[in-house]
Amino acid sequence: AQTRSKTVEMKALLLVNLAVLSYTAGIAGLDDKGTGPIAGEHDQSENEARNHKHLEIYKSLFSLKRKEQIETAERVWEIDDYAKQFKTITFLMDAIFPVLEEAKTKITKSKYTPDLPFPEEQGMQEVLGNVYENVIFFGDFLLRMPDMIKKIYKKHREWHSVFKWAMEFCSQSKTIFSGPHATQLHLMAQEIGLIPEDPNYHNPFRVSSQLKDNKRKKSPPKEKRSGPKLRGGRHSEL
Repeated sequence: AQTRSKTVEMKALLLVNLAVLSYTAGIAGLDDKGTGPIAGEHDQSENEARNHKHLEIYKSLFSLKRKEQIETAERVWEIDDYAKQFKTITFLMDAIFPVLEEAKTKITKSKYTPDLPFPEEQGMQEVLGNVYENVIFFGDFLLRMPDMIKKIYKKHREWHSVFKWAMEFCSQSKTIFSGPHATQLHLMAQEIGLIPEDPNYHNPFRVSSQLKDNKRKKSPPKEKRSGPKLRGGRHSEL
């Protein structure tokens, strides 16, 4: 009973950290609740100011959400039971990809592109949030548990096209994905095989990397080296 309770708790935690409509993207639209447009308000400069305001609110909330997502990924990574970990990851991926597919349909229908201003309309903010937050959250697991994630991913070819679309969409959304967020996308693209691996790319969480590291440890060290790191080179377009 205790094991079942822990499993339910972990699933609930994952759901909270998926793109919950009422949390990040939804809150970005609350600041202007009840302040409808007045005559002459929507000239170009005022529209730009409102778009910028919505964008900055969302970016702040996105940063907060990222901290929670990373903590969740670390907790799942630390599960010391392969079967439980595999079950949790499968649950996660089964939840993420239908959300991405639905978001792709809505975005395509709306003709919204990443080069357009961040939308004022709350429904569209929620749709974008479903893409941004689920893609980067998936990446937290992909980079920490690459072998398990790719084993599941390869069995679901129906996921491949929507994930490629979502990665490209996020990569082009430079107002959201810059700095470390852009770097993570670049690492994800290499790990999942969307782009060729940089010669300096190294993921220490891969089984193959761990086997190489263990082999090196058996040989006399020639020089002192720092611990393994994820290196991905400079960010590039997907």
